[in-house]
Amino acid sequence: MVGRILLALAILVAALPAAALAQQAELRQEIKQKRVIIHPAPSPETFAKDVEEATAVIEAEARREQLLQEATGRAFRRPDLDPAVTSGIQARGLQRALPR
Repeated sequence: MVGRILLALAILVAALPAAALAQQAELRQEIKQKRVIIHPAPSPETFAKDVEEATAVIEAEARREQLLQEATGRAFRRPDLDPAVTSGIQARGLQRALPR
């Protein structure tokens, strides 16, 4: 009985450092995986090409928006909200409200 307890205790004592080493190796692996990768700066030719492409896309979108606005024209106003109509309606209302 005492022998079994001593055997279990010996196995436990032997397993603890092994578990700690495994955990330490895992932490080292995580640290290696979290390294920041720094890419080299693009060449000036590549940068200039990207800027030209982006500018072309922005200008094309601006031209498209301008053409759409020209095609649709101004927003149509409701004829029943014209100032002449609303003032005429108000004048009629005043005439009806005044005593005769």
